[in-house]
Order: sequence, then structure tokens, then C-alpha cells
Amino acid sequence: MPIPIDIILVVVATIISYFAKLHDTFGVGVVGEIPPGLPTPELPRVSVDILGHSVVVGFIVFVLTISMARLCEVKHGYSVDDNQELVAYGIANLGGSFFSCFPSCVAPPRTVILSTMGAKTTLNGIVSAIFVLLVIMFIGKYLESAPKAVLAVMIIVAVKNLLYQFKELPKLWRVNRYDFVIFVGTVLCGVLIDFPYALYVGVLLCLLTVVVQSQNSSSYTIRKVEQEDRLLEQKTHDIPLSNSKIVIFRMESSLYFATADQFVKELYKATFNPKAFRKQQDKHLENNVEININQSENNGKNDERMSLSKTNYENEIPVVPLTHIIIDCSSMNYIDMNGMKALIQINSEYKQVGVTIMFGNCTNFMKTFTEKSDLSETVDIQNVYSDILDAYFAATHRK
Repeated sequence: MPIPIDIILVVVATIISYFAKLHDTFGVGVVGEIPPGLPTPELPRVSVDILGHSVVVGFIVFVLTISMARLCEVKHGYSVDDNQELVAYGIANLGGSFFSCFPSCVAPPRTVILSTMGAKTTLNGIVSAIFVLLVIMFIGKYLESAPKAVLAVMIIVAVKNLLYQFKELPKLWRVNRYDFVIFVGTVLCGVLIDFPYALYVGVLLCLLTVVVQSQNSSSYTIRKVEQEDRLLEQKTHDIPLSNSKIVIFRMESSLYFATADQFVKELYKATFNPKAFRKQQDKHLENNVEININQSENNGKNDERMSLSKTNYENEIPVVPLTHIIIDCSSMNYIDMNGMKALIQINSEYKQVGVTIMFGNCTNFMKTFTEKSDLSETVDIQNVYSDILDAYFAATHRK
């Protein structure tokens, strides 16, 4: 049976503080007067001044609760319904607000201890509830001399395992530096400024890292292995290509305002820039026109020289390196207006130089988005496929 060292510490410290008059003699902070009995039920105070604090407290309660629930879920093998937890805490805090109760929230150390002891239901809280009730009704007046320092030490000991998380910082730096920045930034803000601001900074850093990670998402081309129904990344695998005129492009990110420009640039880099290619074609046509004009203005003895010059220009006609580009949409779980404009742009630009844009591994979202958005006006629905190999084989059989 574990020794209730916390209770022993409080009792001994309270007795010493009472008889030694630590508060009066040395100015040691004590708990002070504890009103006995339960408070009279009354309507909770509603004020705009406490709205900001209420949002912060509610957010913290929910995050802590779900975090501990996930830990217990993995350990004991049961499923957690986030909505059910949210409703349960909402009802509990709504009822407690009429009795001036503190907001209900999970206590991580207590949860870990109960989980280790094998507690399965909330009935384990009956003993604690009875003890708290006795303190409120009868024992509270005997704890008025309890030093606050003792209570602070108990809190520090209770959260010491959370403080040990600083040992994970080197590992966190090696695994994910974005999480490292969020952790350090939030802790520093909480220590140097205030806890509510630390919460705001933590949420803001999370949002910023999502945007930054999206902009730094990897993109690469995939080629089909010759005589096999396999697709491999071109850079990392030295494989014989089945068809060099067909390229499959994949970007590991959704397509929205933060990634749309990068998507277009990376596609140009992986294939070729259709705008620059079009300029080369236009320049070639201009040169041909100049040659024809010069031929008509010169006499017969210069015809042979001008004819040779024209032949040289014709040999410099830029050849389109591809016939089809297949966009792998397996990572595109979300597309906004900027993403849609990027898809319309590449479809139009590559179409002008004779390259067909196709879409493979399209989810139901992608298909619905294509049908309902302006993308349907520029992209043929026959170029949208659920499987990437279907799109590839369709491209190989087209002229």
C-alpha cells in the first residue's frame, strides 16, 4: 500500500505553521480563511471581461483532456470519441457554474496514477470526492495555516514528469525541427510573459509551421518501369523507361494559396517551361519570315546561299520533349481558388505547345471539384482517372 506522503506533508506543515505562528512571525504565506459549507446556487456571472479568459481555459481543458484520453486509448486499447468528451465536460462545467465551481479538467499526474492502478470507471473518484466534501464542510478551518509553499511543492512534484520533457529536446530537434520551435517558443513565452499569451503563440506557431511545411513540400517525377506495372521515382531509381514522352508529376501537398505557385514552378522544373518553349517557336517563325522576304528581294545568284540559310533555321525548330503530363493527385486533399487557377494555367499553357495534361489517382474530392469548378471548362473529364496506371495506359494509346 503506498504511503500518502502528500497528506502527511500537509498535516505536519500545517501543525508546525499553526503553533510556530509562521505567518505572524516570519510573514510566511498561508492559505488563509476557508469559508465552510457549500456555496449557495446562483446564476453564473456573464461578462465580456472574462470572455477571453474563458476561451483560453476552455481550449486548455479540451486539449489536455483529449491528450490524456489518447494516451489511455493506446495503453488500454479502447476508442475515444472527441465529441463525447467535449459534451461531457460541457455539461459538467455548465452544472458547476451555478455553484461557483472551478472548471473541470483532467489532472495528468492523477490520470497516469489511476491508469497504472487499473482504474476503469469514474467510480474511482468517489473516495476523492468524499474527502473534498469533508474538507469543504468540516476540515477546511483546520487547513487555514497550511503554508502555500508546501502546496506549491506538491504541484511541482505532480508535474515533474511534464518538466522531464525537456530531455526530449535533442531528439525533437533531430526528428522534427518544426515541433522543436513550437515547443521552445511556447515555453519561453509562458515563462517570460504569461500563460494565455503562450497559448496564443503556440497556436500561431502551429499555423505558421503548417504553411511553411506546405511550401517546402517535396515534388518529383515518376516513370513507369519498362514491361512492369510499377511506378518509381526517376531521381532515386536508375530504371529503363517505358515511354520517355510521358511524365508523371507528384507533389506531396494539397494545392492552395501557399503551394500553388510552388506547384507551377516545380512542374516547370521537372518537365519544361511551356512559355519559354512558345517564345522559341515564335522566334523561329519570325526568322523564317525574314528569310522569305530577303529571298524575294535578292537576285538569282544569291538564291543558293539564302536557301541554305533557310534550311539551317528549319533544322533548329524546337521539338516538344513530351506528349503527356500526368498529375498525381493522391496528396491533393484540398484545393482552393488559387490551386484551381494554377491547374487551369498549366493546362492552358501546355495545351498551346501540344502537351496534354491528365490527372491520376484522383480522389472523390478531386473529381467533384473538377466537375463543379471552372476547371471543368478547360479540363476534359476524360483526362481524369482514379488510378495512375489507367491514366498512363490511356496516354500511351493516344496520338
